[in-house]
Amino acid sequence: MSDHSVEACFFGEQAASTLPFPQHPDIPPFITSNITPSSLTTSKTSTLKASSLPSTITFRLNSSSTGAVSASMSQKRERDTSHDKLAITIKRQRNKLAAQKYRQKRVDRIAELEQALEAVKEERDDLELQLAKKDAEVIVLREMLHK
Repeated sequence: MSDHSVEACFFGEQAASTLPFPQHPDIPPFITSNITPSSLTTSKTSTLKASSLPSTITFRLNSSSTGAVSASMSQKRERDTSHDKLAITIKRQRNKLAAQKYRQKRVDRIAELEQALEAVKEERDDLELQLAKKDAEVIVLREMLHK
């Protein structure tokens, strides 16, 4: 099919402007959202008896508007592509900075923990030395007591 078409079924006498356009594989969604009933031509067709099934109204884009739509679509795609590339670049830069910040925080935290470990080791060594002195003092006092 050379023209793009969107088909919609209407039940009863419901107006075309009140129903949303269904998705069609040949027409991107942003095109169908801008279509108004006044810009379309209609042809009423019926496959079975009109009383048993609702009639189908077929909307076709005017051929004069398809060239403009095609050009605007390609410009929009280019804008979207460049916008997406910029967004991805910004996202990657933010992620890179966040990862760098996280790594630096981790290095700083490890350095803090190593300093705390050294302080605890020094305190342990001091306490062991005090304990050894107290043990020696207890031995001396016991010897004095036994004499």
